[in-house]
Amino acid sequence: MARKSRKSNDVSSQTIPAEKIYTVGLYARLSVEDQRKKESDSIGTQMCLLRQYVNGQPNMILIAEYEDTDQTGTNFKRPDFTRMLDDIRAKKINCIIVKDLSRFGRNYIETGNYLERVFPFMGVRFISVNDNYDSLFISSDDALIIPLKNLINEVYAKDISKKVRTQYEMKRKRGDFCGSFAPYGYIKRGHGLIIDETAAYVVRQIFKLVIDGHSDLAIAGFLNDNGILPPNKHRYEQGILKGNKHNTVRYWYKSVVKRITENKVYLGNLEQGKYKNDLMNGGRIYLSSDEWVVSNETHPAIIDTETFEIVKNIRQNRKRQYDATLERANRPKSSENIFKGLVFCSDCNRPMTRHKVVKADGRVDYNFLCPTYEETKKGECSKRSIWESEMFPLLHALIEKQIQALVDIKAIIEIVRKQANYVYKADIIETEILKINAKLTKINGFRSSLYEDYKEGILDESGYMLAKNKYETESQNIYDELDALTKKKLRHEDLLKENKWAAELTKITKRKEINRDLLVGLVEKIEINSYCDVTITLKYRDEYESLLETICEYSKEVPA
Repeated sequence: MARKSRKSNDVSSQTIPAEKIYTVGLYARLSVEDQRKKESDSIGTQMCLLRQYVNGQPNMILIAEYEDTDQTGTNFKRPDFTRMLDDIRAKKINCIIVKDLSRFGRNYIETGNYLERVFPFMGVRFISVNDNYDSLFISSDDALIIPLKNLINEVYAKDISKKVRTQYEMKRKRGDFCGSFAPYGYIKRGHGLIIDETAAYVVRQIFKLVIDGHSDLAIAGFLNDNGILPPNKHRYEQGILKGNKHNTVRYWYKSVVKRITENKVYLGNLEQGKYKNDLMNGGRIYLSSDEWVVSNETHPAIIDTETFEIVKNIRQNRKRQYDATLERANRPKSSENIFKGLVFCSDCNRPMTRHKVVKADGRVDYNFLCPTYEETKKGECSKRSIWESEMFPLLHALIEKQIQALVDIKAIIEIVRKQANYVYKADIIETEILKINAKLTKINGFRSSLYEDYKEGILDESGYMLAKNKYETESQNIYDELDALTKKKLRHEDLLKENKWAAELTKITKRKEINRDLLVGLVEKIEINSYCDVTITLKYRDEYESLLETICEYSKEVPA
């Protein structure tokens, strides 16, 4: 029988071959910009629509749901989208359903590539509900309209990105304050700033202390000793910041003092647009000062121009003196900090700061110091430090032990693979997979005959839906069991396969020096305690222990 024209038919009314069962993955996406719009675009609403669609399809089993929040549609580097592709490769799903094509992607070329090449090659059916698109029934109209819709979606993404930037640019040029919350010393009111007298008094005190000759560190210590709430704690107390992490902020730091004394907002001026977010391409781009949007006299000043200029000159003089000292010492340029974000104080748990030191013999080394002690001089964090040159031998020794452990494990695996228990377990896994596949075939047969009974009127709608839901639940459990067994089989065939601990160490054996990539790939954290003892925590400890347990299990005797 000829199929009806798509123009008078939607996706839900297509005739699906009864013998074909589709394992379905639902995909929903929400960008930052979408969250500002109506509820109809929310993740929950998208998923509700998609679940309703699947429930009305007798030949579909819902296997998984994938949700990407705060993710742009202009590229496909999204966490759950990647997970969905992994499930497709693992044969867990063979059908993807989205609300509309814009939820799938807004990049014309990449979206077209997935729909026209990738998914057909992988045997995946793709359905866009609101677009009435089903790759199982592609008409000549679809071949023309779908690429056009993808192009429109990309143009829309570029257009909305441009509109958002334009709106902010207009607000900045008008002198509107566009920040999320006001600078310390002010309160945000509408599009402007008014003075927060409590914090403004502290700001004036900071400027006065600089003029009196105090360093940033000394000023931070003074504020801490006098119980002055640091900026984010002050905002938390006002109810401006809600997160509990802001309630735990306890100290002023010299870096905060420095930022305050350099900020022209206290003159009544605004310097905005220091960076831009590109909604189309993602990411943040910092701009040079001549590209900033500067507006003068937009709000009441806390500091007069004369005071600000005096402090500015003091800071510039300090900088010139520091630079002159460096020049006299003929200090070389700093090297890359490959330990960035990895070395922590074990007490305050803050990343330790790296300082260059030129020793008497001219050698350059780097010292890591606790920032809490360094910037506040408070007693709860004692003075501690470690030389970068001291960490390299420790890391080399630890990595050598890990590499040797991998070599030993590989040798043990070769022995284990020849043992009777290894072959025995392989047979058990294969037998279990055959049983599961037989159960799955049986359930799918029941589902197909169930649909035929419904079409022929043997079952009414309520009876059909009751039986359908029962079989769907059983099918889902069987698919989960089959997925677990398949992964178990792969691990059995290659005990090191997908073991992240072994994978990282294999990369390391190909390198001779310790570099940034090596550290990020293998090291979780390096902690320095008050006695300057070093504790190195490696990643994938669980993977290592799991591998040992598996090997021990295979080493047992075959049961009689």
